[in-house]
Amino acid sequence: MDFSEYTLISLGDSFTFGQDTIPDPKKLPGEESSTFGRRWKNGCNKLSYTARITERMEFKYNVNFGIMGSNNDNSLTILESFLRNNLGMKIFVLFNFTSAGRMTNLFQVSGQKIYHKENLVPHHAVRVKKFKSYGISSKDIANYYTLWNNSMQEVYNHIGYRRRLEHILSFYKTPYISFDIANNTDYRINRDNPLRYVGPQHQFNIDGYAFNDIYADDRFNFPEFDYMKSYIDNVINRVPPLPNHITMSDMDGSRNLIEWLALKGISDANDKDNYYAKNGKGTGSHWTEDGHIIVTDIMQKKINERYN
Repeated sequence: MDFSEYTLISLGDSFTFGQDTIPDPKKLPGEESSTFGRRWKNGCNKLSYTARITERMEFKYNVNFGIMGSNNDNSLTILESFLRNNLGMKIFVLFNFTSAGRMTNLFQVSGQKIYHKENLVPHHAVRVKKFKSYGISSKDIANYYTLWNNSMQEVYNHIGYRRRLEHILSFYKTPYISFDIANNTDYRINRDNPLRYVGPQHQFNIDGYAFNDIYADDRFNFPEFDYMKSYIDNVINRVPPLPNHITMSDMDGSRNLIEWLALKGISDANDKDNYYAKNGKGTGSHWTEDGHIIVTDIMQKKINERYN
């Protein structure tokens, strides 16, 4: 497939952004913070897997929508908006599924009719002081992730993100590959089969009339929990969740690309951190420039398998 007229758009989190490929960025004397931020972003983007794929596959342009701390809902919203506003443009998508526990929320500023959009990362959110301006405490956030956004909710959300990507790309007839960098939900589904822990649909009783929250009608085939069951059955039976997804089999059994690259570091240099950036705190959680080059190999292989 000739990609020379295609714009590559890449969506995801800090790994997509290329964070820590420039491990210790410093402001220039007199440099404005906004100027420094753009310079650092551009520098990291140029060393990321997105830029490498653009060069190797000879895409016309690329747009890196990697956002530090982002989530799948945010990435899907950006993707749909970009495709809807650029009809007629030839577009190829790289989609990085991040942890299903992350989410986007709109918070109301205390005492005002103003709402701010925030991307929540579970282990970061409990330490973010700015939530106080919304009248939300660290305990509130911790309770939210304990009581409401539990592991089963993550599975439910994960399935929805997969299906939503499939529907968006099908509607706009857009070629793509997708992959899991930090996300390991399919691995957990395969290990635990979450349907074992899901009870029957809750029966509501209002004014003496009991009814189920799935409308029952013998004329139609509409199995209970089909939304989850059909997806979980595919994962357990090794059917790819999306046709162009980099699967655990593609990653030699690894649950995601983070684990795959750590094992690659062991095989190449006897060091699981070989492709992870060093910063002032030691080995960080993000990849080096060389790490992005290695990951580009597996992405390029999938593109060639599906489109060449």
